[in-house]
Amino acid sequence: MATNQAIAANMAPNLSRSFIHFLSLPWLDRTIAAIACVPLVYLAYYRYEHWHHGLPLVTSALGTLILVGTMIIRRAPKRVTPNPW
Repeated sequence: MATNQAIAANMAPNLSRSFIHFLSLPWLDRTIAAIACVPLVYLAYYRYEHWHHGLPLVTSALGTLILVGTMIIRRAPKRVTPNPW
C-alpha cells in the first residue's frame, strides 16, 4: 500500500495545476457531456426513423432523454484528481 502511495505522489506533480483547474470549469464539463451524448442522440433518432412506433421505442427514447438531460444539467466537479486510482 505504501508503494502505491509513493507512486501516486510522484505522478501528481506531472500535471500542472492550471490544467487540472481547466478540467473543472463548468462550461468545459457541459461541453464534454454534450459531445458524449451525440452518439446516444443519433441512435435514438435512428431508432425513431427505422423501428415501428410502440412502447419499446418510447421507453428507449425516454431513457436516452433522461440520460442526456442529467448529463447536461449536472453540477461541475469541485476538484479533479490527477491520480487515476
